[in-house]
Amino acid sequence: MKTITDDAERFLFPFEYVPKGSRVLIYGAGLVGQRYLQQVMATNYCHVIGFADRNYAEFNNLAVTVYAPNEIHTLDFDYVVIALRNSIPLHAVREFLLEEGVAEEQIIFVGARVYPAVWLKNSEDRELSGKLAFSQQSNACAFSLSGGFGDMIIQKRFLSEFIRLAPDCKIDIFCVNDVPFMEWLYSDCKEHISNIILNRGTYYERYNGNYAFGMTLDGSGYWAVDVFKPEMFSEREAVLQKKIHALTNFGRAENMQPSVLFHTVISRCTCKGLSCYTRFGFDGIFDIHDDRVVIPLESDIEGELLLHNMSPYITINCGVGNSSDGRGVAKAWTKERFQQVIELLHSRYTSVKVVQVGGGNAVRMSGADSYWLGKSFESVACLLKHAILHIDVEGGLVHLATQLGTKCAVLFGPTQVAYFGYSQNINIKTGKCHDCYGLYDNLDRCARGMEKPECMYKITPEYVMEKIIPYLDEVLVK
Repeated sequence: MKTITDDAERFLFPFEYVPKGSRVLIYGAGLVGQRYLQQVMATNYCHVIGFADRNYAEFNNLAVTVYAPNEIHTLDFDYVVIALRNSIPLHAVREFLLEEGVAEEQIIFVGARVYPAVWLKNSEDRELSGKLAFSQQSNACAFSLSGGFGDMIIQKRFLSEFIRLAPDCKIDIFCVNDVPFMEWLYSDCKEHISNIILNRGTYYERYNGNYAFGMTLDGSGYWAVDVFKPEMFSEREAVLQKKIHALTNFGRAENMQPSVLFHTVISRCTCKGLSCYTRFGFDGIFDIHDDRVVIPLESDIEGELLLHNMSPYITINCGVGNSSDGRGVAKAWTKERFQQVIELLHSRYTSVKVVQVGGGNAVRMSGADSYWLGKSFESVACLLKHAILHIDVEGGLVHLATQLGTKCAVLFGPTQVAYFGYSQNINIKTGKCHDCYGLYDNLDRCARGMEKPECMYKITPEYVMEKIIPYLDEVLVK
């Protein structure tokens, strides 16, 4: 299994849309934004007054100031140039800028430039195309996947069924991020997965016409059959061909378009009794009736060492980050409340340790006995597998832990239990206001516009304890 990066992509400042000498604010201080700044400084074309970025505190060594997004209305500029690799979060960013008082005509977005084929036919491009599965066999297939790593776990359920129906086909996976995670997640499928390619909205679109089958699966619920060439499949894939034909017709009947709100997709599924996994059966076209995904897990020395020193232990995660406009994610629960849960756990279960898990940039919660932050996926998986309970909001670590057989206490607010939940978990929600996830293009938005969404803030640390005590008492007695 090989990884192919996107070094050949080109991000050129939108000179054609910005008059010379304009005052420009760049939204996004990451790689694209920094490339824009370099180009402007090299040409002295216009004046960049600064960046706006939700992670503004992390950028303290750039040539211009990096502002918090909520400071935009205080700044003086002619244009805001959005520096994003692709348009997935564009609607949310544009909506936020309009709310901050930026006029529509001041907002500029170009994204990755897709150059004419004559420009791309260089040695690097030929080397890439020569590695892709279609260059090795005619019935090669491609999948374009996007979303967080929880979405990637869910999507594997469909890809596993596809592989079962097409064991002779080689598959290339194009994903927008988390290539190391994808390599690990599909390490048990090396016989079938030819490449995992870091895709930023150009490689899959450029090459999918060479495959026998190409499909997009988006973390926001959108899916599409982009390419289907029946003549390129062998007779052994006759059943698969019929299913793809049916899938294409099903997509038309569902009017599956990128503009369809995720809430609509979720509502359709829950009305049919389908979950985020079983929806990939597409009304019986594919034989998907469960939520089981194979998580490849080998013994991890670091994780086993912690297990030996900490057992029994509970894992806990509060890292859901910010939304694309810099505001809090609607499904978030505060660090202070998680810390109160840790205090309550320690006061009742003195022999049980609490381990905080999460990314390397997660804020440490006081009171935890150990911190397992920024570790490898294998290490985190090993730790989760042996925990007596994992406590979290609905998200990727819940999907990972549950697939490994660990019971989770999951705080639900805007996201729907019927769609995202597992029956074996302790699914916690309260109050009358919830299940609005996906009503807007900005998936992180509270439908009522509340800075402290009622659905999450009505869940108290004491209520969480009330829900998990019966399970913990039973487990610890054993």
